[in-house]
Amino acid sequence: MEVNFNNPKNPAITKVTVKRVIDNIEKKKVVAHVKEFTGKITLWEGDSYTAIGQWTDTDVQGRLLAIYNN
Repeated sequence: MEVNFNNPKNPAITKVTVKRVIDNIEKKKVVAHVKEFTGKITLWEGDSYTAIGQWTDTDVQGRLLAIYNN
């Protein structure tokens, strides 16, 4: 999945390509691994993990936009 940022907080990051999303129920954490950089992006954790419930690809895209767009 590719997410493009039309108003990025960091002009060097205009898009990310999500390789996989991992939902760790025990740690109450959802992370995304992306092609553009090493490491992982925490999408939801703790209370926000509980609040999101059953997330979808659209939720992942929206969360990435919230993190990286102005």
